[in-house]
Amino acid sequence: MFRLPLHLGLLAQAQHRAGRFTEARATLNEVRAAVELRGEYAYLHPRLPVGRVSAALPGRGGDRLAAVFR
Repeated sequence: MFRLPLHLGLLAQAQHRAGRFTEARATLNEVRAAVELRGEYAYLHPRLPVGRVSAALPGRGGDRLAAVFR
């Protein structure tokens, strides 16, 4: 079963590749909220969408996201 963080990570990756950085950052915030609310696990590995996009986006969005996944 695919979980919400994976789907949102793929969406954020598509948004980032399309140059829609504000939307990608907002989607990463949705990932963070979903992980916190549902108590799910997600990985910030650079080969996975969430890890790749959070590392590529400048600013504190990726830092806040990393704090949730620890």
